[in-house]
Amino acid sequence: MKKLIFILISMTTILSVSADEAWKDKYFKMYPEADTDTNGELSWPEYKVHKQMKDEYFKKNPDADTNKDGKMGLQEYRKHKKTKK
Repeated sequence: MKKLIFILISMTTILSVSADEAWKDKYFKMYPEADTDTNGELSWPEYKVHKQMKDEYFKKNPDADTNKDGKMGLQEYRKHKKTKK
């Protein structure tokens, strides 16, 4: 019984890590500029810094939420950034 529980916990951990990595990879495809060391991979620290920067940008620029859903989507973010250059 203990062996079965250990196996189930191990499998859950592996699946969770894989899902986290898949999500991070998807984020990297949407925001390649988040790879600040330009090594072609998005590290968790790079992700956290970029996410915080994007969230701060939204707080300072609420008008970027053009569809007024309370979130700043990728298209809204990029469009608004282009207008601020």
